[in-house]
Amino acid sequence: MNKTDLAEEAETKKWLAWFKANNLAAVAMRSTAGKGAGPLEGAIARLRRSVEEKRRAKGLRPRDPRLVVAGIPNVGKSSLLNRLAGATRAKTGAKPGVTRGSQWVAVPNHWQILDSPGILYPRIDTVETLTALAAASCVRHDAIPLEMVGGLLLERLWAKRKVKNVVPASLTEQWKSQEHLVPEQMLVELAQAKNFSLNGQEADLPRCARFVLKAFAQGEVGPVTLETAPPIEVQAEQA
Repeated sequence: MNKTDLAEEAETKKWLAWFKANNLAAVAMRSTAGKGAGPLEGAIARLRRSVEEKRRAKGLRPRDPRLVVAGIPNVGKSSLLNRLAGATRAKTGAKPGVTRGSQWVAVPNHWQILDSPGILYPRIDTVETLTALAAASCVRHDAIPLEMVGGLLLERLWAKRKVKNVVPASLTEQWKSQEHLVPEQMLVELAQAKNFSLNGQEADLPRCARFVLKAFAQGEVGPVTLETAPPIEVQAEQA
């Protein structure tokens, strides 16, 4: 679990607990700063020893284990590879599609790592999931209408009350008094409050959506987790 500085700590702990309950190894880390890299490197070292022991038992010469760095776009896979390699071996960037093809990176006497382009689900069934992916720049912002992404993200940030540096205090007080808020209308009202307009009249919704997305991407709203972990007890019952 990378980029932990952008996620809510309590939600990260819930995800780690869920992975553990489902017998899945997981480490929370921030690869660009090296935070959390120790446990991962320790796990890889144990894997290396296990591979060496199995090869010796078969009378084979030792060989560096081969690892694959895989995941959805723009989650820091190349940054993780560079951290493990101890040098800048892979190009990084804050947008999807920076890694165009697979490439092997060798760390002598340690391991070989395959960096790969981001992969996505064959089918994304819900607008909420697509919105979360677009908000986190895991897919292009034009995958769905920009205004829709901005409005739905604004609604989710408001539900968590993570709008301090985005929504003016006067509009915040107005929204508190309303029971049902519609994402599209929220974006219109925010555009009006921020004076984002076209020719001084119509609300400039694309500009407002970009404003919300930028604030979220740069962490101006604080740590936010858009996808919460499933309840552990439900998973146990299903298993």
